[in-house]
Amino acid sequence: RTATVFGLDGVILPRRGVPEVGPLVIKASAGYAFRSRILRCADLVEGLSAAKMAGFCVYGLSDRGASPLAGATPRERSVFVLGNETDGVTEAVSPLVDEWLSIPMAASGDSLNVATAAAVVCWELSRSLEAGQ
Repeated sequence: RTATVFGLDGVILPRRGVPEVGPLVIKASAGYAFRSRILRCADLVEGLSAAKMAGFCVYGLSDRGASPLAGATPRERSVFVLGNETDGVTEAVSPLVDEWLSIPMAASGDSLNVATAAAVVCWELSRSLEAGQ
């Protein structure tokens, strides 16, 4: 829902660990699940590998990211990976990341839950799209 509201092209959802897009998810999405492009894959490694083969650049979000998200100029064909709230991006997915970005926090040790971080990423990307970057 958030990606669609901010004008992004779609989301990659692995089957493992992510609920099916069934009645409850559709209801929670306020119907946006019908308007969103959703790529389902066995796992995230498979989905990201396919995206990379199709020419997409993979950006990973981490508190140790080399560049702040706000200063980044993502390529036109980009995928953004957000890890889970406990362990971040997995060891299996990390080698597929082309560039690491961060969302700067006011104090060290501060963090966002993954849904909030996703909203920040979507908002920042929509600002870039509006600015014509």
